[in-house]
This record gives sequence, structure tokens and C-alpha cells, in this order.
Amino acid sequence: MNASEEKRVCESCPLEIVHGIPLYKAHWMKLKCNTSSSSCSPIFRDNSSDRVDCSMMKMGFSYAFPAFVLVLSAVMAAEARSIVVGGSENWRPGFNYTDWSLKNSPFYINDTLVFKYEAPHNVYLLPNLWSFIKCDFKDAKLIASTEDGGGDGVEVNLSGMRLYYFASSDGDDCSTGMMKFFAVPIYHLRG
Repeated sequence: MNASEEKRVCESCPLEIVHGIPLYKAHWMKLKCNTSSSSCSPIFRDNSSDRVDCSMMKMGFSYAFPAFVLVLSAVMAAEARSIVVGGSENWRPGFNYTDWSLKNSPFYINDTLVFKYEAPHNVYLLPNLWSFIKCDFKDAKLIASTEDGGGDGVEVNLSGMRLYYFASSDGDDCSTGMMKFFAVPIYHLRG
């Protein structure tokens, strides 16, 4: 095989972009052409018995990608949970929610945290670790006010894989380190 043959991608094989992926770009997909037939072989092989029928290759890849997507979505579509923050203790002062969070992890994407509490407490989503450590509510987002925690509570969906910092701004709730915790939801892989 000469240098010009090694650089060519088989033009007689109708490899195409399948589901947005240019299949011919991967090293193992570069092919050497046999101009006398519609078959191709990988560049790194020069054995005529290794020739591949291009139509079979195209058909194999057109079935492989949708199958991969189906398996991936089944793995990621694990059943979401509804978790009451603090369990039977609910969201109240004097309870260590960082400890509770560690004992109840991992949290998964699309899990729902339910905050149940009585006034005067509330729930804020803090923007970053510094705000969490310093209990700085200046840029925090109010998730639930003092009146929202009764009854069924307030639900917060963990919709993405990122850090969620939660705290109550009432009095010393946050600064004592008790009424605050963080959660990092991950993808739920069924095994």
C-alpha cells in the first residue's frame, strides 16, 4: 500500500454522518479502497481477507447508535425519589443537616427534596461555597418563606449535576452550622 492509498478514505463506501457523528474521522474507520469492488479494509491492515462489505458496515452503525442511546436513556431514567429533609425531624433548629445529608447520600438527579418546617424558618439556595461557609444570603435565592413549610412542605427538584447549598436565614440557624447542608446529585446507574 503506498502513501497516497493510506491517506485516502474509501470513497466507494458510502460512509456518512450517522446521527451527527462523522464515522470516517476515527482512526480505526479510515479505510483503504479496493476500486474493483465495493469493499474496503482498514488502513492498518493489508490483508485481502480482512476486507469488509461497506453496506454491512453502514447497516451495523445505523443500528448501533440508536441501541446505544436506548440503553443510555434506560440507565439514566432511574426512578426519582422524594426525600424529606431531616427525615422525621423535618427542617428545624438543633439538628445537624450536614450529617443527615452525608448519611442519606448519594442524591440522584431528579430526586426531590421536601422541606417541612414551622415559622420562623425558611429555605434559601445559596449561590456558592463562600456564601455557604459565611452564611451570606445577599445573592441567595429564597426557595421557601417562613409560611411555606407547613402541610406537605416545599419541594425542590435536584434537576442537574451541580452543588446545591441550602440554609435557613433565621437568626443563628445557619451560623451555628446546623440548619445548612449541601447536596450533589449524580446520575443513577442501575446495576
